[in-house]
Amino acid sequence: MVAFPSSLRSLVCLALVGVHLNQQTQLVLGAALPSPATIPSAASSVSNPASSASTPDVKAINDQDNKIRGVGLGGWLVPESFITPSLFSRTNNSTIVDEWSFWSLQPTAQATHLLQSHLDNFITERDFAAMAQLGLNHVRLPIPFYAIDVAADEPYLKLNRWELAKQAVKWAAMQRIRVIIDLHSLPGGQNGYDHSGRLGQNLWASNQTYFDRSLKIVETIATEFSKPEYLGAVIAIEPVNEPMTNNTRVDEYYKASHHLINTISSSTIVTLLDDGGPQNLDSWRNRTHPRAMTAMSSHPYLMFSDEDLLLNRTDKVAKICDMGKQYQNFHQQEMYLVVDEMTPAFTDCAINVNGRGKGSRYDGTFPGAKGRRSTCKGKIGSGAGFSSGYKQMLALMWEAQVVSFERTAGWMQWTWKTEPGYAEDWSFSAGVAHGWIPQDLNERRFNVTCP
Repeated sequence: MVAFPSSLRSLVCLALVGVHLNQQTQLVLGAALPSPATIPSAASSVSNPASSASTPDVKAINDQDNKIRGVGLGGWLVPESFITPSLFSRTNNSTIVDEWSFWSLQPTAQATHLLQSHLDNFITERDFAAMAQLGLNHVRLPIPFYAIDVAADEPYLKLNRWELAKQAVKWAAMQRIRVIIDLHSLPGGQNGYDHSGRLGQNLWASNQTYFDRSLKIVETIATEFSKPEYLGAVIAIEPVNEPMTNNTRVDEYYKASHHLINTISSSTIVTLLDDGGPQNLDSWRNRTHPRAMTAMSSHPYLMFSDEDLLLNRTDKVAKICDMGKQYQNFHQQEMYLVVDEMTPAFTDCAINVNGRGKGSRYDGTFPGAKGRRSTCKGKIGSGAGFSSGYKQMLALMWEAQVVSFERTAGWMQWTWKTEPGYAEDWSFSAGVAHGWIPQDLNERRFNVTCP
C-alpha cells in the first residue's frame, strides 16, 4: 500500500472508504433543472493578504471523508484559444494558434499588452473565495515551462506568470484549498498540442537538453512550494501533462522527478503521474515507476472521437460507469488515482476546442470527421443560449462522472471558468450559474448509480 503522510489522506482515503453502488446503471432523465443560480460574489470573503498571519495551516485540515472535488485553472497561465478566444482574435492574425506563434507572429509590444492584461485579470483572489463557497477543496494550477525558463531560441516571454503562480497558491491556502501544481508544457513539446506551447512539436523525449531543463524546472517548483509560507497547500506536483511520446523516456523522467520532489519536500508532496490517456491505464501495471508518494491522474473525455459522439445518453453513462470501475480497480490495486480533468461537455462544438479555426466533429465541420452527428445550435457559446435539452444532458453527464469517479480519490473539472460567452459547457462557474451543476455538490438529481 502506498505510504502517504496523514496530511494527504484526503487524497488517498478512498481505498478504505469506498463507494457502494447498485448493480445497474439507473437514470432519471426527466429530473428538472433548478432556476439559474448566482455564483457567490465572495466580496465579503476575500481576505487581505497582509493580514493573513493567522491563516490556519492547510495541512491540519484533514477530513478523511472528503473526496477531492476541484477545478483546473485552465487558460490562465497557459492560454488556450477555446477558453479565452478573444485573447487570440484580438491579434487580428488567424495564423496565431498557440503561444509560440503568439509571440513570433505579432509585435512583442502588442503581444505583451494582450497577455499581461489577461494574466492580471482572468483569475484573481475572488475566484478562490468563490470556489471555497461552492465547496471545492482542490485546485489544479497549470504552469508552462516558460514561466520559469526560456531559452535564447524560444520566443516566449515569462512576464509575471511565476509570481502569479506563487500568489495563487497563497490565495488557495487562505481559503483552505489544496493545490496540485501541473507542469503543463515541457521544452520541445511533449505531445504536439497547442497547449504544450507549440502546435505540432513533440521533440522533448529525443533531446537531452530539453529533458535536463525540465528536471531543473521541477526542482524549482518543488523548492519553492516546500517553503513554509505556503502553509502546506501544495499536495502534489504533476511533472508533465498528457505526455504523448516515448514511454521509456517518460518513465525515466518520472523517476528523476520523483527523486527530486521527495528529496526536497521531505515526503510531503506527492508526485502525480499522467496516464497519457485512459486507454493507456493498464500499461502502467507493467511499467517501471516509483511507488511511494505517487498517485496517478487521468483525463477521460467523450467528445474527441466520432465513436464517442455517436453514443446515446444511456450508452454515454454506461461508458462513464465502466471507466470509473476501471479507475477504481487501478486505484485499489496499483496506486491511488484522481481524475484531474473531466467536463460535463459531451460535444466538441465549443469554438476552437479542437484548435483555433478548426471545426467540430459533432456537426461534421472538423477536417476528417466521419459524417455529422447533429447541429451545434443550442450547444455553443453562452450557457444562457443553451437549449433546455442540452442543459439537461450536461447535468446528467456531470452527475454521472461525479458518481463514477468518486470511486477513486476524486475529480477535478476542466475548467473553473471560460471567457464569458464561450465554451461555457466546460466552465464550472457557468454550470452553477445556469443550473446544470448544483450548488450543493452532494445533490443528485438523476439518481445515477453504477455497477
